[in-house]
Amino acid sequence: VYTGNDLGSLERLWKYYPDCCTLTRMVATGGESYYVRITSTTGFEISKPGFFELGFVPYTTDNDDFAEADDVGPVWSATLAADLSPATLEPGEPVHSTQQTRHSAWWRWTAPSDAHLSVDKAVSWPGSGELKVYSGSSLDQLVAPEGEWGWIPVDAGKDYYIVAYDRGSDPYVEFSLQANPRPPTNDTFLDAVSLGSVDYFAQRLTFLGAATELGEPRHHPDITVAHTRWWVWEADTRKNVTVSFGPAYRESMVAVYRGNSLDSLELVEVDWDHIAQVTFAAEPGERFQIVLGRNEAAPPAEFNLQTSDPPRGDRFDEPIDLGSITSTRIDASLGEATHSPDDPGTGRSLWWRWVAPHDGYLDVGFLLNQGGRLFRGSVLETLEKLAGSSFVTGGDEYRLLVANYPQIGGKWAFHKAPPNDFF
Repeated sequence: VYTGNDLGSLERLWKYYPDCCTLTRMVATGGESYYVRITSTTGFEISKPGFFELGFVPYTTDNDDFAEADDVGPVWSATLAADLSPATLEPGEPVHSTQQTRHSAWWRWTAPSDAHLSVDKAVSWPGSGELKVYSGSSLDQLVAPEGEWGWIPVDAGKDYYIVAYDRGSDPYVEFSLQANPRPPTNDTFLDAVSLGSVDYFAQRLTFLGAATELGEPRHHPDITVAHTRWWVWEADTRKNVTVSFGPAYRESMVAVYRGNSLDSLELVEVDWDHIAQVTFAAEPGERFQIVLGRNEAAPPAEFNLQTSDPPRGDRFDEPIDLGSITSTRIDASLGEATHSPDDPGTGRSLWWRWVAPHDGYLDVGFLLNQGGRLFRGSVLETLEKLAGSSFVTGGDEYRLLVANYPQIGGKWAFHKAPPNDFF
């Protein structure tokens, strides 16, 4: 990284020889032009494509004193940064740390509602700056409120002060501010947050201030959760949907329901784990109630929803068509498949369709040993279950269902009946 106006006057500010993917950081001055030069070393694959990323976080240097604290305003989230090297400690400033502190800078934030506040240093380049949150209107009245897992309860309309102080050799700090309403806006079924028909959603959240409500289902047969939050999602096209929550310090729960009232909910899928995850099938116009739960209100974890197109054969009315083939091998993964509500049995499943070319014998016994089922018929409600080796009638339609096996493979073999097969 250089500054200067031409090649002859360039002044090198930073040079690094990373093996791969190493961050180089520096403090930049507003209005100054910088040049980034990338070179290859001997033996490096110069034809191999690559990329670099340049990110910039503005910071201020005029918030050295408490009275000059930068006003962040009543925001729910923000990313802030500061170079603490020109900052100083002022007379009467609280002792922020048991270790020696040389520099400090201040921000003022107003709570938009009763909430829980978290202030975290950036992961990529935290620097040696540290952070602390205070309440109070003057230096001699400041009190550091206590929180749970770093989440501090704050009161609507009240000012809070965030101080960044340096106790090391890298006087830079970058941090994020995030507030969650208390109690959460979606603490009850009727207050579920609508996600519309989004194909992707992600939110980092806690259950601070959340509880369960009277009449709420138990969700999981083996556990009872103390804190829950609700969302609602609606399908605009046929999709598969995966919902996950975690990783968590302790187990968490994800449950998905159909139904428009708390007393009429029909469970679709539920999971309880350090990373709880469910996948379900959605038809156009269907609404699903999504509830996350856990017994510890904090620390935070990631809630993700993502849709995907159903794999071939995932629905009974969209089977994998084998035509009237007499011999083939069937190999399939059920990793992205779902369980449709009307499917026989439970678990992820895939369907195949086949029409017998003649009277004869069909052998799919090996597939049936892997969770497969063979049926005669074309209507789900009237399917006739058959054995793995069965006589089939020419022109009739047959269906193969494979469920609960992550990976299946086996031979599909048809043998035409000889003309003198029957008396």
